Amino acid sequence: MSDVIDQYVAQIKEKVGSDPIKASVKIVIHDEGSFIIDPNGVAASDGEAKCTMTMSDETFRGMLDGSVNGMTAMMGGKLKVKGAITEAIKLRAILFG
Repeated sequence: MSDVIDQYVAQIKEKVGSDPIKASVKIVIHDEGSFIIDPNGVAASDGEAKCTMTMSDETFRGMLDGSVNGMTAMMGGKLKVKGAITEAIKLRAILFG
C-alpha cells in the first residue's frame, strides 16, 4: 500500500476513536490502493466489504475536508459505489459529517 493509504488509515482511526464502526466499506483510491472500514476497525487492505467506493485521491480528500459532496461526486462520475450503498451512508456522519 502507499503512503497516501497509510495516512488515510491513520486519519480515519483518529476520527473514529475506539467506537466500533457499524459498517463494512472498502475505499479504493485510484493509483494508491485501498483500505477497509468495518467493525474490526480501519486497515489498509484489498479484502472484501459489503460496499466498495472508488474515487481519486483528490475526491476523497475533498470529501474528508467537506469541500466535495459525496452525492454530487457520485452523480458527476467522480465517485463510484458498488454493493450496499446503505453501508456508505452509515459512514457519512462519521467521516464526512
